[in-house]
Amino acid sequence: MSKVTAIAMRELKTYFVSPLAYVVAAIYMLITGFLFWVIMMSTKEASLRPLYQNMAVVALFFLPAITMRLLAEERKTGTIELLMTSPITDWAIVAGKYLSTVLYVVFLLALTSAFPLAMVIIGGKPEWAPLLSGYLFFCALTAIGLMASSFTTNQIVAGTTALAIALVIWLLPAAGGAFGPPLSDAFQYVSIISHLENMSRGVIDSSDIIYYLSVIAVSLLITVRSVNIYHWR
Repeated sequence: MSKVTAIAMRELKTYFVSPLAYVVAAIYMLITGFLFWVIMMSTKEASLRPLYQNMAVVALFFLPAITMRLLAEERKTGTIELLMTSPITDWAIVAGKYLSTVLYVVFLLALTSAFPLAMVIIGGKPEWAPLLSGYLFFCALTAIGLMASSFTTNQIVAGTTALAIALVIWLLPAAGGAFGPPLSDAFQYVSIISHLENMSRGVIDSSDIIYYLSVIAVSLLITVRSVNIYHWR
């Protein structure tokens, strides 16, 4: 576990030493702040649900940009060879990379805590289920982005691949509509947006949580396997 923490801390330093982390955070806050203002002005409803649904769309593009360098850059520069020749398992490398990015994503989401507080100040009662769904959704997309980054040495290809995978599992219900049950039901369950919508309505179902955890687990397992193949080729 100490090795995982060491890799995570190394990655976090890379994030916060670079001005890019602060630029990304500033742009993210500007976009979400603007969305919050527009939603409050247009709906006159003290609800977080529309905000987090729109933030999910923003995350589709933001998170691949954040995760695309995680393993692709290591492979391109050859620094991953140093990690692999050290007494660190492939699992520890992947877990450390994922943990660091999740912590950065939590930092971004923590910045948006100003919005629920603002709603409380104006007399609203914000729902917390959308906030939980936002965290799980972001963590799932982060795992997908890390997986895509393990496939290539090109950061742009990694980012594009992560975006493509996310869009496919986002749009599955639309494709399922052309088939009908039971295939449409299966597509509906596999779609990441279906579970986001369920939780954003304030319904916290164990199947939604299991879905997100499964996406994270499968993505990380594939990432470990990808790193392992690169390690022994």
